[in-house]
Amino acid sequence: MCCHCRIVRYLMDFNISYTMRLLKHLCMSTGLLATLCLLFSSCEKDLNAVYQQDARVYFFERSTVDLTSSVTSKSYSFLLDPSTITEHIIFIKIKSMGDTASYDRYSIGKRIENGTTARAGEDYEFLPALIPAGEVEGLLPVKIFRNSRIASEEVSLVLTIGETEDFKVGIVEDQVFTLRWSDRLSQPSTWPFYFGEYSDEKYRFVIDILGIAEFPPPDCTRCVPREGQYSYAALADFAARLRAEVLAYNAANPQNPKNFTF
Repeated sequence: MCCHCRIVRYLMDFNISYTMRLLKHLCMSTGLLATLCLLFSSCEKDLNAVYQQDARVYFFERSTVDLTSSVTSKSYSFLLDPSTITEHIIFIKIKSMGDTASYDRYSIGKRIENGTTARAGEDYEFLPALIPAGEVEGLLPVKIFRNSRIASEEVSLVLTIGETEDFKVGIVEDQVFTLRWSDRLSQPSTWPFYFGEYSDEKYRFVIDILGIAEFPPPDCTRCVPREGQYSYAALADFAARLRAEVLAYNAANPQNPKNFTF
């Protein structure tokens, strides 16, 4: 064999050998990669299973001005409610972490002693919170009661998320919420001259009949009243209506008449 032929043959053998080694290396690498993929896939499935088993929920009240800012408290006053209203339900937004479920899920509020002055069963009651099937958001309701205590003081309830079969507690920053409510009456700074002498009973009667608790005048004597402001003529009309309502009430309740006039 000539020298030239030997060189060509050597190059062919080298290429075949190199190609075989490369293929063998790729096969080994591919096998390792496949194994790693299977391991990661298995871990991901396990983590998802754990995450789904430990579904969590947190308070999701947000500011209407800045939707990224959390709201951590709500207040309510029975002041504008008729005297016949003895309870009210405050709703707090909640949100679940993770995927939706194909069934309704429930959560519940839980009292935190530190900072709470309200009495369970007498001032408030926790109601079940529902996150409907296919949804991640819901409302946690708390029923608050109107009683003689809140006529003289404001009560507060500091709460968190209680664990249920469906949920555990979620984000740390959104685990605590505070509710405050009262039914206190005090003479408004704008108590109209037309209504005469002030008393809490009289003020309650005004709220029950008119549904109004404040009576701010226009910005000036010649200004047209803006929404929520009342002219002297409007206040005089209110007083006339209230006088008629007192007379009608006393006629219907001679054993328990109202001892005030307008």
